[in-house]
Amino acid sequence: MNRKWIFIMFAGWVTFQIGLFVSGNIVGPAVQHIGLTGDYRVLIQGIVLSCIAVPIGLYLYQQFYYQTNGRPENPVYSLKRVNHLLTGIIFVIILVVIGIILAMLAGTSLEWQSPNVWLGAVLLNILVAFLFEALPEELIFRGLIYDVLSHRLHTWTAVLLQTLLFTLGPAVLLLIQSIFGFDVGVNANIFYFVLLFFFGIVLQLIRVWTGSLWSSIGFHLAFLITQRFTVTKEFSQIADWPPIIVYNDKITGLAEGLVLEMMIIGGILILLLILGVRRMKRRSQNQLRKNS
Repeated sequence: MNRKWIFIMFAGWVTFQIGLFVSGNIVGPAVQHIGLTGDYRVLIQGIVLSCIAVPIGLYLYQQFYYQTNGRPENPVYSLKRVNHLLTGIIFVIILVVIGIILAMLAGTSLEWQSPNVWLGAVLLNILVAFLFEALPEELIFRGLIYDVLSHRLHTWTAVLLQTLLFTLGPAVLLLIQSIFGFDVGVNANIFYFVLLFFFGIVLQLIRVWTGSLWSSIGFHLAFLITQRFTVTKEFSQIADWPPIIVYNDKITGLAEGLVLEMMIIGGILILLLILGVRRMKRRSQNQLRKNS
């Protein structure tokens, strides 16, 4: 890659880091000081992060297109592809159902909570997750950075490098926060970074499969809502989210673990299978064309 492409990729990564730092360490405490806490505080932080990352990300995308073959008719972030938002959401739902079925086969019973308990919190959290995580992260990482990398590198190399940059981001931010004495606010153990790495892989793979950034946004949103409202609170980091489902496990944590593993590891395996079959079909079609 030449220097211009490297600069565009690096600028996207730095933009997201700056947006995350400003929203978390400047806007967050300021909003909390005036009395807003919980999801409402994070909502303001999400608005600030998106206002920083999305316009600059789209501008950098235009610079990338200028350096290559020009802007495609329907770029990956085009609203004409927004139908794939449902693709990502439905894919997560399928994975979650499989995980729950496996848990029930192992003896887990479920207690579904009334929507009156969780519906308001879920709707607010969807908006928060979209602005603070799904939209800016997907545009910068699964969109801009991946497209810059894949323009010059093999697809799978680009997937891996994008995911490493995605995982590196929080590590660098946590280091900066620690150096300057800011509240870290995240339990940054090895499990967190392993989960983040494989999460980045599955998000990138669904975008490769559909060719639409909206599918990874949909997957991201559905994953976060499932994690926060159906998986144990130690993953959610906020203790007052009401659960949609309460699991009664014979083995403590079995259902939550199966659901989480299905969304990430199961998602990766299924997407690799789908992409592998599609590649074989393309090879077969190309071979038929050569022979005809």
